[in-house]
Amino acid sequence: MPWKEINTMDEKSRFVIRSFEKRVNFTMLCKEFGISPKTGYKWKERFLEGGAPALQDLSRTPLKNGRSINPQSVCDIVKIKMNRKSPGAPKIRATLVEIYSDQTIPSETTIGRVLRRTGFIKSKKKRRVHSTERIQHKVRAKKPNNIWSVDFKR
Repeated sequence: MPWKEINTMDEKSRFVIRSFEKRVNFTMLCKEFGISPKTGYKWKERFLEGGAPALQDLSRTPLKNGRSINPQSVCDIVKIKMNRKSPGAPKIRATLVEIYSDQTIPSETTIGRVLRRTGFIKSKKKRRVHSTERIQHKVRAKKPNNIWSVDFKR
Protein backbone atom coordinates (compact mmCIF):
# COMPACT_ATOMS: atom_id res chain seq x y z
CA MET A 1 0.00 0.00 0.00
CA PRO A 2 1.61 3.33 -1.04
CA TRP A 3 2.03 6.01 1.62
CA LYS A 4 -0.36 8.94 1.36
CA GLU A 5 -0.14 12.46 2.70
CA ILE A 6 -2.34 13.45 5.62
CA ASN A 7 -3.02 17.14 5.15
CA THR A 8 -5.45 18.06 7.89
CA MET A 9 -4.36 18.96 11.38
CA ASP A 10 -7.29 16.96 12.78
CA GLU A 11 -5.96 13.76 11.21
CA LYS A 12 -2.46 14.37 12.54
CA SER A 13 -3.79 15.16 16.03
CA ARG A 14 -5.99 12.05 15.97
CA PHE A 15 -3.00 9.95 14.94
CA VAL A 16 -0.75 11.32 17.71
CA ILE A 17 -3.42 10.91 20.40
CA ARG A 18 -4.08 7.32 19.35
CA SER A 19 -0.35 6.60 19.30
CA PHE A 20 -0.19 7.26 23.06
CA GLU A 21 -2.96 4.75 23.83
CA LYS A 22 -1.99 1.48 25.51
CA ARG A 23 -2.06 -1.72 23.43
CA VAL A 24 -1.80 0.10 20.12
CA ASN A 25 0.65 -1.37 17.61
CA PHE A 26 2.44 1.70 16.24
CA THR A 27 3.23 0.16 12.85
CA MET A 28 -0.36 -0.97 12.36
CA LEU A 29 -1.59 2.50 13.37
CA CYS A 30 0.72 4.06 10.76
CA LYS A 31 -0.65 1.68 8.11
CA GLU A 32 -4.20 2.57 9.16
CA PHE A 33 -3.47 6.28 8.63
CA GLY A 34 -1.49 5.56 5.45
CA ILE A 35 1.83 7.00 6.59
CA SER A 36 5.29 5.57 7.09
CA PRO A 37 6.49 4.73 10.62
CA LYS A 38 9.28 7.30 10.16
CA THR A 39 6.68 10.03 9.61
CA GLY A 40 4.65 8.76 12.55
CA TYR A 41 7.63 8.97 14.92
CA LYS A 42 8.47 12.43 13.58
CA TRP A 43 4.93 13.69 14.32
CA LYS A 44 4.95 12.09 17.75
CA GLU A 45 8.30 13.75 18.58
CA ARG A 46 7.07 17.14 17.34
CA PHE A 47 3.94 16.81 19.46
CA LEU A 48 5.99 16.04 22.57
CA GLU A 49 8.25 19.05 21.98
CA GLY A 50 5.70 21.69 20.97
CA GLY A 51 2.18 20.38 21.40
CA ALA A 52 -0.55 20.52 18.74
CA PRO A 53 0.76 23.69 16.98
CA ALA A 54 4.03 21.86 16.23
CA LEU A 55 2.13 19.43 13.97
CA GLN A 56 1.61 22.11 11.33
CA ASP A 57 3.61 21.68 8.14
CA LEU A 58 6.91 23.53 8.24
CA SER A 59 7.90 25.93 5.47
CA ARG A 60 10.28 24.47 2.91
CA THR A 61 11.70 27.80 1.77
CA PRO A 62 15.37 28.26 2.59
CA LEU A 63 16.23 30.55 5.50
CA LYS A 64 19.07 32.21 3.56
CA ASN A 65 19.51 33.04 -0.09
CA GLY A 66 23.06 32.29 -1.17
CA ARG A 67 22.87 34.86 -3.96
CA SER A 68 21.60 37.76 -1.85
CA ILE A 69 23.81 40.72 -1.09
CA ASN A 70 23.64 43.43 1.55
CA PRO A 71 22.02 46.64 0.16
CA GLN A 72 24.87 48.69 1.69
CA SER A 73 27.38 46.59 -0.29
CA VAL A 74 25.45 47.29 -3.50
CA CYS A 75 25.63 51.04 -2.76
CA ASP A 76 29.38 50.79 -2.08
CA ILE A 77 29.99 48.91 -5.34
CA VAL A 78 28.05 51.48 -7.37
CA LYS A 79 29.81 54.37 -5.57
CA ILE A 80 33.25 52.92 -6.34
CA LYS A 81 32.26 52.28 -9.96
CA MET A 82 31.08 55.88 -10.41
CA ASN A 83 34.15 57.46 -8.74
CA ARG A 84 36.83 55.57 -10.66
CA LYS A 85 37.53 55.75 -14.39
CA SER A 86 36.75 52.18 -15.43
CA PRO A 87 37.21 49.65 -12.67
CA GLY A 88 36.07 46.11 -13.18
CA ALA A 89 34.95 43.60 -10.60
CA PRO A 90 38.50 42.60 -9.49
CA LYS A 91 39.56 46.22 -8.84
CA ILE A 92 36.29 47.02 -7.08
CA ARG A 93 36.76 43.99 -4.84
CA ALA A 94 40.35 45.02 -4.05
CA THR A 95 39.11 48.50 -3.12
CA LEU A 96 36.41 47.02 -0.87
CA VAL A 97 39.02 44.82 0.84
CA GLU A 98 41.13 47.94 1.56
CA ILE A 99 38.17 49.90 2.93
CA TYR A 100 36.39 47.12 4.85
CA SER A 101 39.14 44.73 5.90
CA ASP A 102 37.14 43.42 8.88
CA GLN A 103 33.89 42.64 7.01
CA THR A 104 32.88 39.93 4.57
CA ILE A 105 33.48 41.14 1.02
CA PRO A 106 31.36 39.88 -1.92
CA SER A 107 33.11 37.80 -4.57
CA GLU A 108 34.12 39.15 -7.99
CA THR A 109 31.26 37.20 -9.57
CA THR A 110 28.73 38.81 -7.24
CA ILE A 111 30.19 42.26 -7.93
CA GLY A 112 29.95 41.59 -11.67
CA ARG A 113 26.32 40.51 -11.22
CA VAL A 114 25.57 43.76 -9.36
CA LEU A 115 27.23 45.82 -12.11
CA ARG A 116 25.19 43.98 -14.76
CA ARG A 117 21.95 44.47 -12.82
CA THR A 118 22.59 48.19 -12.32
CA GLY A 119 23.39 48.71 -16.01
CA PHE A 120 27.11 49.46 -15.78
CA ILE A 121 27.97 46.36 -17.82
CA LYS A 122 26.08 45.66 -21.00
CA SER A 123 26.01 42.14 -22.40
CA LYS A 124 27.72 41.78 -25.75
CA LYS A 125 25.87 40.50 -28.78
CA LYS A 126 27.01 36.96 -29.48
CA ARG A 127 28.86 36.57 -32.74
CA ARG A 128 27.73 33.93 -35.14
CA VAL A 129 30.21 31.11 -35.59
CA HIS A 130 31.11 30.61 -39.25
CA SER A 131 32.39 27.36 -40.64
CA THR A 132 36.16 27.32 -41.17
CA GLU A 133 36.06 24.79 -44.00
CA ARG A 134 36.24 25.80 -47.67
CA ILE A 135 33.64 23.36 -48.89
CA GLN A 136 30.37 23.93 -47.08
CA HIS A 137 28.47 20.88 -48.28
CA LYS A 138 30.83 18.04 -47.60
CA VAL A 139 30.18 14.78 -49.35
CA ARG A 140 31.95 11.67 -48.16
CA ALA A 141 33.37 9.26 -50.70
CA LYS A 142 32.00 5.76 -50.42
CA LYS A 143 34.75 4.21 -52.58
CA PRO A 144 38.00 5.39 -54.28
CA ASN A 145 37.61 7.89 -57.17
CA ASN A 146 33.94 8.37 -56.28
CA ILE A 147 34.24 12.16 -55.89
CA TRP A 148 36.27 14.47 -58.14
CA SER A 149 36.92 18.16 -57.67
CA VAL A 150 38.22 20.78 -60.06
CA ASP A 151 40.09 23.97 -59.22
CA PHE A 152 39.60 26.73 -61.80
CA LYS A 153 42.26 29.43 -62.07
CA ARG A 154 42.68 32.33 -64.48
